[in-house]
Amino acid sequence: MDILKPNYITIGKLCFRSLESWQNESESRRLREKTEEEAIDMMRASKCDDLCEDNDDNCDLNIERLKDSRLLLTVEVPKCFRGLIFGSKGQTKNRITSNTNTNIEIPRENQDGPLRIYGSSERDLRAARKRILDLIDSARQKTEFTHFIAITCENGDVKEKFIAFKNEVLSHCATSNGICDQLFQHPNRLHLTFGILVLLDERERKEAESLLQRVVREFAYNEDKVKMRFQGLEYMNDDPAEVDVLYAKMKQVEGCVDIQKLADNVVKEFSKIKLMKNVKSESVKFHLTLMNSKFKSRVENWNEENTSTTKYRRETFDARQVIREFGDYYFGECTVNDIAILRHDAYDDNGCYKVTARIKL
Repeated sequence: MDILKPNYITIGKLCFRSLESWQNESESRRLREKTEEEAIDMMRASKCDDLCEDNDDNCDLNIERLKDSRLLLTVEVPKCFRGLIFGSKGQTKNRITSNTNTNIEIPRENQDGPLRIYGSSERDLRAARKRILDLIDSARQKTEFTHFIAITCENGDVKEKFIAFKNEVLSHCATSNGICDQLFQHPNRLHLTFGILVLLDERERKEAESLLQRVVREFAYNEDKVKMRFQGLEYMNDDPAEVDVLYAKMKQVEGCVDIQKLADNVVKEFSKIKLMKNVKSESVKFHLTLMNSKFKSRVENWNEENTSTTKYRRETFDARQVIREFGDYYFGECTVNDIAILRHDAYDDNGCYKVTARIKL
């Protein structure tokens, strides 16, 4: 390679000269990817300070000054994410410490306790903390959700009317493609979802409960109960002949507490602490799921160790006749007594979702 005419690698607003003489294409690709990764790390690190200043969550960190004049900041990290912070042969940890001028101590596998970040300036500690939290948030978004926040429809006549609706659909629309008993929600699991959560240890579960309690209390300032009415059908997907989810529309009919504003605020606050995933809009779209192709497609398999695994082969169903005959179906009313954090795919003896926390309105 002519040193006066090197190759250039441009990443974002940064441009790098590539002066190495590559031995082969695979080595070239490996080193190029490494260079790009380090460059991205540099850009992220350079932005950390500004982002930290704008983040209210970082304003009141408990930073301790040690006797040797170093600063210490602790960060709570679920055990399952410790390996992510360490990285292959410690490379991720080393990049963070190098880019932020800090030292990070990660507890051993059999030890409890937080990560410990040491540094000489508060700015460096904040930058390292943000890098760690960004890695955790990215991994959390890829992790199957464990819990969800919801209103359960356990009172009123909604459950009875849903059962009647199910029987009528199976009686009148059985010839429609895909319509069968397995499509329908369990009567004891009717609910309205606010958002889905990834809670990986007891500390996160307690944190979620505490935050939900605070947000609910800010809205539920009186004893006036909220009542909701369910009437009419809507569906997901564009084609009513190929539907994945059929649900009932909800309307609040009584109560001073605005459930829509409460739900939106819950999502907003949980998004700040990075425990909620798949937040796609600022406004929660309420829907009472009645039929879902996922319910039908769950197939329990047993591997050699006799452990249960679930595979999803979703097949849409034809909802045209259901919509024609039951499009304005009245599912009744129910009173909202509380907001709950429920466990995903965990049920009690009655088929209800197991409850992690329940906050009274």
